[in-house]
Parts: sequence; C-alpha cells; structure tokens
Amino acid sequence: MRRGTARAAGPLTLLVVLGTAGCVGPSTDPVPTTAEAPFLCDGVPREGVELMTGLAEPEVEQAGDRSDPEARRGCAVRDDDGETVLNVSWRTIDGLGVGSPEEYLETLAGDENATPIEADASGGGYVIGPRDQPAGYWVCDDSRWLLVELFDGADGRDGFDDVARFVESVLPWTCGGEDFPEAEES
Repeated sequence: MRRGTARAAGPLTLLVVLGTAGCVGPSTDPVPTTAEAPFLCDGVPREGVELMTGLAEPEVEQAGDRSDPEARRGCAVRDDDGETVLNVSWRTIDGLGVGSPEEYLETLAGDENATPIEADASGGGYVIGPRDQPAGYWVCDDSRWLLVELFDGADGRDGFDDVARFVESVLPWTCGGEDFPEAEES
C-alpha cells in the first residue's frame, strides 16, 4: 500500500505564489452613481464607502434625527484604528454665512482644484481640495447641502472621481425628495 507524501513547493511554485500575492489591490470598479442597499448609515451606501476607502468592514457613527427630514444628519466612517476616513453630512446652508445657493456654488468654483460634479439633480456641486483629500459639495436649489469628505481613500483610486460619483449616488434623497434609506441594523 502506497502512502501519499507531501512534497515541498518547488521554486517555480513559490515564485508564482509570491508573484501573484502582490497583485491584489483595491477594486478598480467605479463607485456606483445609483445607491443601493445595504446602507451603513441612513443614506450612506455600503458599496460606495467600501470602494472609496478600501475597508471591508468599516466602523460607522451616525448622527442626526431621523424623525426630522430637515435636521442635520451625518455619518463618520472609521478604520480599524478609529480614525475617520470618510465623513458624509447633510444640512442646510442657512445660517452658515455663505449666501444663497448660487453664491456658495460660485465660492466653491473658485477653489484651484474645483471639478464640477455632473448630475441630474436640482442645484450643483464641485469636488474641491487637495487631490489626496477631496471634498464633494452639492447645494440644492432649496439650500439643502451635502458634504462628502474623503480623508483617507483606497490606494490607487482617483479620490476626486470616487467622491463625485458617490455624491451623485445620494442625490435622490439629498435634493430629489426621496426618503432617506435607513441603515441596516448591525
């Protein structure tokens, strides 16, 4: 009766394993422009967050009042060290001292890296800031405001494009009159 024997991996096998191990990186899939469940926080789609941050199981902290559709809302996404890597917030620009929606959009457009966000929604928006820490702003015609701040994006991804696409994905409840999708219970 012959017994099976384990053989050590040869140099070629080891080379193939080591050569392919370094090829796994962040997904190159685009951030969806249409948000779908599941949601990490109210109105914050998991897939977009995971693609932008590279975090498979991010920690989140939700703020705001679900019962008041005009209340300030927010979602902080944190990495394993507790550092905020993404912040998403909604409020109105009323009381911020930035003027009308049109005036605020003109101010945003003045940023040296301002990149317009193309989306079919009321108002307008830009991604601004340093390339490695983009912030996406959308101001609805009725003064509601969305801010998406990416503090630490996944390596190898275009943070400006990711943030612009993410902003577009959440506009139906930012400016479109849809109810905020509720977060999954964890």
